[in-house]
Amino acid sequence: MEKELIDKLDELQTSKNEGRGISCVQDIVHYLCKGNIKEAKAIWSWDGDKIRQYSDVDLFLIENLGCRTHGRINCEDERCKEVKNQFTNSN
Repeated sequence: MEKELIDKLDELQTSKNEGRGISCVQDIVHYLCKGNIKEAKAIWSWDGDKIRQYSDVDLFLIENLGCRTHGRINCEDERCKEVKNQFTNSN
């Protein structure tokens, strides 16, 4: 992932929880900075339920890391498309 996208994700997560951020997203940012996309996707898959309440962060991750279930960007699975559309329409 490009540095500007990682910085955008970090900026998004830092704005949450009165500036404390989202700890699991901080971990994702950490692994992305190290170039370890596999570990970042694993955290996204495991801890994604903690991120769902932050629709802008969740949508960013869906668009840039892929869906939580399959790890595919622009996943064509009906459930994955439904989740993405839900967040797209709420922003």
